[in-house]
Amino acid sequence: MLKKINRLKKKKDFQRVYQSRFRFNLPEMAIQWRPLTGQNFPSRFGIIVSNKISKSAVKKNRAKRLLREAIRILMKENKTPPGLDFVINAKKPILDATYQGLYKTLENFFSRHKTIRR
Repeated sequence: MLKKINRLKKKKDFQRVYQSRFRFNLPEMAIQWRPLTGQNFPSRFGIIVSNKISKSAVKKNRAKRLLREAIRILMKENKTPPGLDFVINAKKPILDATYQGLYKTLENFFSRHKTIRR
């Protein structure tokens, strides 16, 4: 589970991220982000797994758990950039993904995009 300070919860926060022009598509997910005004703020994440992925709540919850855990470990290892809001939209291939695969995908994304500041 992500800490409260690292979660996007309000609809207003999600809408602000959607209005930003920063977006990157991966096979398992689409990632959108928005810089915050200060650099000292921790990164915040919102995870969306829609009914288009699967009607089964079990499968959707598993996908969310895998993403949350990968993000939590990456934050613990200081591999996520501070001062950004992220929204991760899952795609259908996430149902077949493993934890190691998602971890590596997100790790590569954050290492390649160190300049995703502004």
